[in-house]
Amino acid sequence: MRRQSYTPSIHTVQSRRGVRQRLDRRCHAVDVAYTLTALHRGAFVHLTFTKRGRRWGLSNGTHVPRDVALAVIRDARVVNVDNDRSPAAPRRWRWIDE
Repeated sequence: MRRQSYTPSIHTVQSRRGVRQRLDRRCHAVDVAYTLTALHRGAFVHLTFTKRGRRWGLSNGTHVPRDVALAVIRDARVVNVDNDRSPAAPRRWRWIDE
């Protein structure tokens, strides 16, 4: 029986970067799906302004990263609740049933 040779793979910066980018895309998609599910179940996304800047979160207290929140509020099923308030006031978005 012939022995198979083992050649260890040497990871380069580019190969590691590609793996990390694929994992980041998967995690981003999961975070968006989780947030949309929470909205569908009755939560809402809110944007508040703090001393450190803008903070995105869910009404259940979960922090939402900025890129995830922006992807969620672009969804056609999510609407802004506070259209008539001043620009400095906190904003809220919620799920609408069609």
